[in-house]
Amino acid sequence: MNKFELEPVKIVKEGISYERLDGEVVVISMLTGKYFSLDNVASDIFWLIENCIDQEIWAPILEKSYKDFDGVGINEFIHLGMDVGIFINTDEQFGNKSGSLPNDCERGSWTKPVLTVFDDLQDLLMIDPIHDASVEGWPKVRDEQAVVS
Repeated sequence: MNKFELEPVKIVKEGISYERLDGEVVVISMLTGKYFSLDNVASDIFWLIENCIDQEIWAPILEKSYKDFDGVGINEFIHLGMDVGIFINTDEQFGNKSGSLPNDCERGSWTKPVLTVFDDLQDLLMIDPIHDASVEGWPKVRDEQAVVS
């Protein structure tokens, strides 16, 4: 185990879409219809995982960018990401021993990484746009009583 005693994880590739913008990441699960917001600290950890950065060098990378870095919350963030289906355990060895965080936001003091889960669009995200959409098209759902001729 490394300094944070983390399980090796990688991002689930199937059914997941994500985008980083201005230091925040939005992840959408097409499998569950949920979407997730990762704050700046969480998005940086996500970036480390996405880029296969060896966990042994996470601390030096994060110490350069965050004041008072202590690693608090990393384990909980990883486990929550696994619980909601964003991360999965892996046996892969990540040999990437170099890297620096993207320069797309300002960073201050270390805070616990936050992963916020949303399910308010779950019904829309779970619609099959070809088979479930109405004649008017997505996102209107076809009436189950409608007769197709």
